[in-house]
Amino acid sequence: MALAPNDHLVVPRVSAFHLPHHRLENLATDSGSRQLGNGDVMHLQGLPVTTPLRTACDLGRLLHRDSAFAALDALLRLGSFTHEALVNEVSRFRGFRGVRQLRAFAPLADAGAETFGESGVEVAVDRSIVGDTT
Repeated sequence: MALAPNDHLVVPRVSAFHLPHHRLENLATDSGSRQLGNGDVMHLQGLPVTTPLRTACDLGRLLHRDSAFAALDALLRLGSFTHEALVNEVSRFRGFRGVRQLRAFAPLADAGAETFGESGVEVAVDRSIVGDTT
């Protein structure tokens, strides 16, 4: 739902993150460590994964601005969390890498945007309002 044009043609690397001081190191994964709260993890068919809200915050912080905004729109559209919950969650990431981008985009996220292109247009239109988020 949040793929950029032609992204479906490339198999992405798996993102595997662990609690601090544990890291997978191989060519098939992007890995690292994350500080995860008790409410950040859920189980999906027995596999521990981050919740949609935590995933939205991580993608909103760490992806390139166009993809980050599209990811926020797409995850908000799933209905697993509210726009208010997303905006409220931002303060938790104070001092984290990319939080300025998340802080700028979360209030503008829109569950009504149906494609990457629609989200991209919204970022382009709002760029003068948002300013530099790096």
